[in-house]
Amino acid sequence: MDNYLYGHRVHKLDAKSRIAIPSHMRSRLGDEFIASLGLGDFISLYPQDQWEELLKNVQQSKLPTEKKKKVSMYLVSSADKVSLDTQGRLLINDRLKDKVSLTGEKEAVVFGNINHIEIWNKSMFEAQVESIGKDEVIDIMDELNGLGKSVLFDESIDSLNIDDSKTIVDGTAGGGGHSRAIAAKAGRLIAIDQDPDAIRVLHERLDDLGNVTIVQSNFSNVDQVLKELNVASIDGMLLDLGVSSFQLDTADRGFSYHKDAPLDMRMSKSGLSAKDVVNTYSEEELANILFKYGEEKFARRIARNIVLARQDRPIETTGELVEIIKASYPKAKMRDSHPARKTFQAIRIEVNAELDVLEKALDKALECLAPGGRLSVITFHSLEDRIVKERFNQWANPCTCPKEFPVCVCGKKPLGKLVFKSKAPTAAELEENPRARSSRLRCFEKF
Repeated sequence: MDNYLYGHRVHKLDAKSRIAIPSHMRSRLGDEFIASLGLGDFISLYPQDQWEELLKNVQQSKLPTEKKKKVSMYLVSSADKVSLDTQGRLLINDRLKDKVSLTGEKEAVVFGNINHIEIWNKSMFEAQVESIGKDEVIDIMDELNGLGKSVLFDESIDSLNIDDSKTIVDGTAGGGGHSRAIAAKAGRLIAIDQDPDAIRVLHERLDDLGNVTIVQSNFSNVDQVLKELNVASIDGMLLDLGVSSFQLDTADRGFSYHKDAPLDMRMSKSGLSAKDVVNTYSEEELANILFKYGEEKFARRIARNIVLARQDRPIETTGELVEIIKASYPKAKMRDSHPARKTFQAIRIEVNAELDVLEKALDKALECLAPGGRLSVITFHSLEDRIVKERFNQWANPCTCPKEFPVCVCGKKPLGKLVFKSKAPTAAELEENPRARSSRLRCFEKF
């Protein structure tokens, strides 16, 4: 832990507004460091390298430009380069002291917060620690890791029409964002995910809730999961399809074309991998997959170059595959979007049999719903959305009579209704989360 700042101490503020910095924190600060107003009611002390990293992270973040400007201005306008005296004390200037309510105080808290030090009014620090709840920490950590709120979050929760009498299934529980919100309203939540990493996170985040059951399985097995839990029917089910931000941002899972990592893409971390597909499928099989699942115009060219490249040695990493795809693309088309996007989507769908699993899951979910129960599905590309749209429409209007018939004679009755046709992200959400651009939410209610 030598590279990190940790722990807190209550130290005296002397008559000259000097406060001693604990000895285990001094060496990390260095001879000169930055004192600035923190993002709260405290003073922040940053080692030079961490200050530069902070400003860099703000500028490179996904925040809108106006928000970046505000954060930078707040931090930099109050910043000074300072040093400790020979006795390891920091002189706090009157401007900073007034801003953080240290004027007239005889004690303050010196808090090591991983990469910087914070100096707090003692009573305010104690109140802040007392007020921090687990839910708030989870939300902050998600935002820090670039996850933020799930796409169409409020709309999907509202679509399930949850109350405390209902049992709801989150079939793609992932990092637990939807699950925690559902559990706060429902009588019982059954959180399902096939990813063992997600299951570990779900236990960390949801085990304190008494109405949650966590199950590692694929959502297409929902009927079997409910049978094993002795649950006869459910009042709602949510599916948030596609690869999660958690998986995309974990480089070694191999889902992202922005990060070099082993070719994997397995949501369950078992079975057929992207490496297997890329290195063992024939040129024709690869081309068909890229065209069918990625709607890739240059599927045959990419497939041919993959087969040529693997003749020398196996294709091992996402970076190697990206270079092959780039070499297969006409330069004029490179500006439209990342050339690897469609190929990675296609291979991921093949590895996880996503479309077959979805079709199976939709039918199973309908069977498991009680009358009045709702199935809400968030899709991220046209292939998924087409399957959901067609299945919902078929359930809502199963009549197979010719259009010219004045009345239905086939006897097939609607199984339910569309709560709404579809919902797309708002402009504000798209600005915060560009990954949401192709997402759609659809909802069906069973009669």
